[in-house]
Amino acid sequence: MPIDSIRDLRLFARIYEERSITAAAEALALTPAVASKRLKVLEAQVGEALFHRSTRRLSPTGAGTTLYTFAREIIAAAEQAGALLRGGDRPVGLLRVTSSPAFGRLYLADIVAAFLARHDKVEIETIFTDRFVDMVDEAIDVAIRISAPVESATLIMKRLTSGRRILCASRAYVETHGAPAVPGDLLRHNCIVLNHYDAWTLGKDGGSEAIRVRGNYRCDDVDAVLQTLRSDLGIGVVALWHGAADLAAGRLCRILPDYELSGQPGIYAVYHPSQRYVPRVRCFVEFVEEHLSLPFRDADEFLTGLR
Repeated sequence: MPIDSIRDLRLFARIYEERSITAAAEALALTPAVASKRLKVLEAQVGEALFHRSTRRLSPTGAGTTLYTFAREIIAAAEQAGALLRGGDRPVGLLRVTSSPAFGRLYLADIVAAFLARHDKVEIETIFTDRFVDMVDEAIDVAIRISAPVESATLIMKRLTSGRRILCASRAYVETHGAPAVPGDLLRHNCIVLNHYDAWTLGKDGGSEAIRVRGNYRCDDVDAVLQTLRSDLGIGVVALWHGAADLAAGRLCRILPDYELSGQPGIYAVYHPSQRYVPRVRCFVEFVEEHLSLPFRDADEFLTGLR
């Protein structure tokens, strides 16, 4: 039996995102009984259960995940068509956005507040986490990711700016222990390791050298790395977006300034191709790109000024 109601697809998508019939019903101004009945009708049309039921939470079946992928595209197309026919392009509806906690705290929270002040028909839910988020499984509309560019047939990665990383230490640490002159000198220093990233490859003049660094502190949080460096404990890798204020204020200094770390990342807005013309997604990505105000305009110029 074919699916014959986009309203039921909207309901299904909201249940998938909320993992709750009651929460989805409340969001769509329905009673839980009506929402449950319409879900059962949809499951009968599909011919398979779309969710595993438990007393605590719904979880999607394989068929549910597959249908959700198509439902998002259908709903997005319907919203786009409606906006065009109405002659408007006003963002409305719920937008789920994710980023790392540090980037969310330093940049995205202010951008979200400014966006909501301008677009009062949009609701935004942010998920700030360092774990990898499956955008389909967790119903994410836009992810702000800091990574190397990745070729993807299923996602769009729009580059926003540089995510450049450098080696840093406090000035007090350098005064006490000296500054390494070449990558090999790092073996004589206490190096702070983030997420087991202890193989640092540094390049200069077309050549590169990989160093397996050692130290007495490993952690999984960029804020902890930064605080440890401020506490004069050692040398670590810092992203400019994260450490620029400490560098500009002189709390940290650059280590091995003539060398570049390999695999420099970018900062990207990631979203599904079906969402590119949905007004709330398109406008939000454009807004982030326009309002992402890093502490510097040009990374090279900023770093040159530190010497």
